[in-house]
Amino acid sequence: MDVPQRWASASPTIPALEVRDLLKSIRFYEQALGLELTQFMTAERRALLSHGDWQLCLAEEREPHPITACFHVAEAEALYRRCNAAGATVAGYLRRAADGHRHFEIEDPDGHRLRIDEQSAP
Repeated sequence: MDVPQRWASASPTIPALEVRDLLKSIRFYEQALGLELTQFMTAERRALLSHGDWQLCLAEEREPHPITACFHVAEAEALYRRCNAAGATVAGYLRRAADGHRHFEIEDPDGHRLRIDEQSAP
């Protein structure tokens, strides 16, 4: 099945996570994953964070609904060590899958599970 040209050039999806405390969540993502605050929307109580191709939107809500999101990285072990050093809750330890790639999962302060997958070299 061919992908229509208008979809082939679409911008990447940006996960949006609901969080109870926007500033606390920004600090978590800066420390654990090395994301940088790109935009802070005071009136909307939203923030956009990024690192390389990664982008993440945080939206402050009274009752956040946790989700699972997956991110692809070039090297999982260094990020795993960084998450541990930052005190992130490890929900799935660094391990190698049957196809050879490595992955792990962490949980953020609002219960969102983040699966970090190491991309295989082409």
